[in-house]
Amino acid sequence: GIHQRTLKESGCNLLSIDEVILATMVSDKMKSLRRFIGKARGYNDIETVHQLQFTRAIVASCQQNASIALQQYRIEKGKEREEGRQKAIQVQEELRQIEKQRLKEEKKKEKRDQLM
Repeated sequence: GIHQRTLKESGCNLLSIDEVILATMVSDKMKSLRRFIGKARGYNDIETVHQLQFTRAIVASCQQNASIALQQYRIEKGKEREEGRQKAIQVQEELRQIEKQRLKEEKKKEKRDQLM
């Protein structure tokens, strides 16, 4: 996915929790549940089959909810970083203006000193 590609391109060698780790864990659980469903069908245990299918649906829903929560977290963190960047730019501009004013005052003082 996009997040995993970004991690790879950044060179940080990390795995995306939702696109790799969570997906792998869920895939393993879903495969196990499918095997159990197959066994339950072989025993003609319809109630167990339904319970296992329901469990698979819950696992899939949990994965989706976790992925959504992680995406929302990334969006919020991105907004916070952007706000921090904007604040830093604003502070830099204010410092530049202060320095500009200080230099202007210094030049005025030098001119006055030269006239005296």
